[in-house]
Amino acid sequence: MRLQPDEAISLSWNLKVPGQANNRQKSLYFLYNGKGGFEVNIPEAYQTLIERMIEGDRTLFTRADEVESQWEVVTPLLNDWQSSIENNGHFSDIYQYPLKSDGPLLP
Repeated sequence: MRLQPDEAISLSWNLKVPGQANNRQKSLYFLYNGKGGFEVNIPEAYQTLIERMIEGDRTLFTRADEVESQWEVVTPLLNDWQSSIENNGHFSDIYQYPLKSDGPLLP
C-alpha cells in the first residue's frame, strides 16, 4: 500500500502453476490516479483526517474500547514471545524461513 505520492494498492500471491510442482508470484496493482483509476483529486496526506477531527467527526478514529480489546488479544502473545526469548534466546514457536522462499520447513 502506498500512501504518497501516487497512492496505490498492490497485492501479490504465490500461486501453484497448474501441472507443475513450483509456485509463481502474481500481482494485482491499482493506482488511484493512473490508467483505470479514479482520476480525481486525492486530498493530501492526513488532510481528510485533520478536517474530520476539526469537525468533531469521530468515524475515522478508533474508539478507546476498541483499542483496549485489541490489546487484550495481543498482550498474551507478546508476553509469551518475551518469555520465550528470555528462556530460549529466540522465538521457539515461530517458524522462521528465508525471505522469498516457499515457506518454513515444518518438522
